[in-house]
Amino acid sequence: MWGREILARRLLDAEDAAPGDIHEHLTRLFPGHAGTAALYLVEHEYLHTPVARS
Repeated sequence: MWGREILARRLLDAEDAAPGDIHEHLTRLFPGHAGTAALYLVEHEYLHTPVARS
């Protein structure tokens, strides 16, 4: 999954990771806000590397 790969790169410095590993890391870094943090991290990736140029 593209979202998992983005989060693995940003959080774990890996090409891919198990969803549980990513979730655990997000929960540790952003307790109570892991889901929101994940959305922001993915959004940040697309601000700098858009899918389509305008």
